[in-house]
Amino acid sequence: MQPNASPKTKAIRAVKRSWHDLRNSALDIGLLPAHAGYTRFLILASARTGSTLLTRSLNRHSGIRAYGEILRDRSFFPARFAEFGHSQGLYQSDPASFVETKVYRKYPPDVAAVGFKIFYRHAPRETAWGQTVWQHLAGQAAIKVIHLKRRNLLKAQLSRQKAAGTKEWIKYSAERQHNAVTLTYDDALARFTQTRQWEAEYAALFASHPLLDVYYEDLAADYEQQMSRLQAFLGVTSQAIQPPTQKRPQQLLSEQIANYHELKAMFANSPWSTFFEE
Repeated sequence: MQPNASPKTKAIRAVKRSWHDLRNSALDIGLLPAHAGYTRFLILASARTGSTLLTRSLNRHSGIRAYGEILRDRSFFPARFAEFGHSQGLYQSDPASFVETKVYRKYPPDVAAVGFKIFYRHAPRETAWGQTVWQHLAGQAAIKVIHLKRRNLLKAQLSRQKAAGTKEWIKYSAERQHNAVTLTYDDALARFTQTRQWEAEYAALFASHPLLDVYYEDLAADYEQQMSRLQAFLGVTSQAIQPPTQKRPQQLLSEQIANYHELKAMFANSPWSTFFEE
């Protein structure tokens, strides 16, 4: 549980977790109708690729349960997800069992697909806990993987820096932003390189899984078509899904990046030069 939660919030969460413990036990032992024959999936991504938009969109489907970031690291327990009950000890000691018994548990018959979001940098693979997470997920070949990416990594870097500056990581309104930010060449280059390396590395890790590449640009340009494509991939009944967040008005990169022209010149004739095409 987050250490800054108030006593009232902690108490409410504890009650909710106890209720879910009882309900999930009833599902497990057959006191309530339940099944485990649904589609299991992951949303694999890096930050600022539209993962919140995608996760919340999938949750608007009546037969899909899409959780957010639940496997960041051993010290982080997703307390806001009361559905996992009192399972912090299991989460920390045996994350593979946590995934199997708390995430991919038995669900009511109307649930057709269950999954969660995980970033490349989550569950650090240099730790034993993180190794257990990724080895388990990669070893379950039936898990379908939605690999969410962004073609223009400059826009992802811009979004990341704006969000860090405003502390607003999720945008609900379509209010236009006017303040330009400054990006450094070294930070941008490192992010571009690292992200493409991650994309290739994790595509290889899940090469034996059913895998669907989804690009944020396509999701933004043709939301309805992409949501139909995703539902077909997950094998769920097609439903019309409205976007849960509003898209920000389009602005030129040169209007949003204070040193845009300097950066464009520095990245000229590089593999990243196309990011500056407006």
